[in-house]
Amino acid sequence: MVANTIGAGVYTTSGFTLQDLGSREGVVLVWLLASVLALTGAVSFGALARAIPKSGGEYLYLSRLIHPAAGFIAGWVSMIAAFAGAEAYAAITFKAYINLPAGLETLIALGLILVLSVLQGALVKSGTFIQNLTVLAKGLFMMVFIIFGLAVWQTPTDEPLKQPDTLWIWPVSLMWVSLSFTGFNAAIYVAEECKNPRRDIPRALVIGTLITATLYLLINMVFVYSAPLAQLSGTPDIALVSAQALGGERLRQGVQALVLLSLFTLISGIAVAGPRVMVKMGEDGYLPPFTLKQASFIQCALAIAMTLSSSLLEQLNYLSLVLSLTSAATVAAVFKLPLKQRPHVAFPLTYILGSLLGAAASLYREPKGGLAALATILSGGLVYALFFSKPGSRSVPQEAEH
Repeated sequence: MVANTIGAGVYTTSGFTLQDLGSREGVVLVWLLASVLALTGAVSFGALARAIPKSGGEYLYLSRLIHPAAGFIAGWVSMIAAFAGAEAYAAITFKAYINLPAGLETLIALGLILVLSVLQGALVKSGTFIQNLTVLAKGLFMMVFIIFGLAVWQTPTDEPLKQPDTLWIWPVSLMWVSLSFTGFNAAIYVAEECKNPRRDIPRALVIGTLITATLYLLINMVFVYSAPLAQLSGTPDIALVSAQALGGERLRQGVQALVLLSLFTLISGIAVAGPRVMVKMGEDGYLPPFTLKQASFIQCALAIAMTLSSSLLEQLNYLSLVLSLTSAATVAAVFKLPLKQRPHVAFPLTYILGSLLGAAASLYREPKGGLAALATILSGGLVYALFFSKPGSRSVPQEAEH
């Protein structure tokens, strides 16, 4: 769960958040609020996993508890945003951290997507070893970086930035930061492989979220207090600026290598997982019967298109909105469970309201990204209505028959 959560967002979000909120304390507060929001989501997903101890995630929960159309839309959003969109976000972040001429950065990022899509079969064989090694290196380096940053702590005495002129900036910032917690529910996808999923999955969700939140809070405190505000504000590579200020060029190079390695394994993991979800949806009758190569090509094409057509901030707006709405809809399914299987109402209600508030603020402040997110969701509903709403128009997924 920790491995799936710590990705590109933690290395990019605070620079944009600092630019909007204008203070270090505001950024730390937003990370704290996002941690609480993720924890309420973890408890809610844990209740769903306890009630339905099967693999399948949002697709399964929404299909079983709400309606097959809701499950289809969740799968559709995963295909476009959670996989192709997240792959593009990681590739754009890769561009920001590689520090080469702009044209060359783009070529390398696109080439990485293409090569890893072609090699996804080979990645399955070596992927576990590479991912585990990277997760270990990433976790150890983050802890060393945090300890070093706290040891040399000196709060810069610079002028504060311009304060936000509207309260809408706060929920938007919360939604941006919450994108960094995407993956906190990763354990639900392997529920059937656990010996005791009703106990182990909820426990993994809560403990993993607490570990991730602690790391996030500490490393972002180091980021925002490491250098003058003017150097950190609005920068997409805040980890590099922070490392340069704390330890000079050598530490900066170490952080750069770690971030690039993390992004490489993140893209490779998405290249492996995403096409298999498309193949599974095809087997269930929700998509044409794609082969794995065809599904990989489709995801690769979508990711390349998004990488070429959007900036890091635009992709951040789009992904944070569409994925928060999908997660909020899934958490709302908790209220379809019998009373004795539900968590305390404060947990799902807090997560849903926080997600919806961030979505409303994003639509108000950044309508372009909001419209793209809504178009993704509505297109899924339209496809379902046109092709799968009539009886007999699809095969029933095996999981839904249990």
